[in-house]
Amino acid sequence: MPMGEDGRWRPGTREDQRREVAALGEGKGARLMRWAFPVFAASFWIFFFVQWSLGRRWFEDGLVWNLLIAAGWTILAGLSWWTHPRARGRRA
Repeated sequence: MPMGEDGRWRPGTREDQRREVAALGEGKGARLMRWAFPVFAASFWIFFFVQWSLGRRWFEDGLVWNLLIAAGWTILAGLSWWTHPRARGRRA
């Protein structure tokens, strides 16, 4: 018997439940993260390139940390946008 997320029995098959959950859409938090991550990544890359163009040094002025933070936000942005089309494909 299919069980709901709360552990109670729910009518319908598991496939019916998947379709029902897919029709609900995403929460506000997921949408916010999907749009905020690229904004943070772009702002940190801009900050990095401005500091680099001013001649800041890698280790003495902390330019390497700016680079790592920008790369981290870029990875998070890519992952948040990459998982979204995959989830949409599974819902169909």
